[in-house]
Amino acid sequence: MNLLETIMSAQSGDVVKKMAEANGLEVGDALKALGSLIPGVAGNLKENSQQGNGLDSLFQALQKGQHNQYLDDPQAAVSSRGIQDGNNILGHILGSKDASRQLASRAANETGLD
Repeated sequence: MNLLETIMSAQSGDVVKKMAEANGLEVGDALKALGSLIPGVAGNLKENSQQGNGLDSLFQALQKGQHNQYLDDPQAAVSSRGIQDGNNILGHILGSKDASRQLASRAANETGLD
């Protein structure tokens, strides 16, 4: 199963539904956005795995938080705390706010979503 399928199937799709609702999107548009974002995230994960402590740093951050709660309670994922936790993890994966913004901009251009 690939990462997109894993996200889509989490909590019978409730994670994607809540994410779509929180962003004023239809579920199909949320899936389109995820489909555009995931290759960039996966590419950065691959790059991190080839660096000395890249993945160790990410795993430590994931272990310190209680990130499973966001799969168990999709509403928590779109709370201010969930968004902040997500931004922190993206910082570990992508390396900087600029890289995150570039990925978001590229996905917006590919999907036509703001």
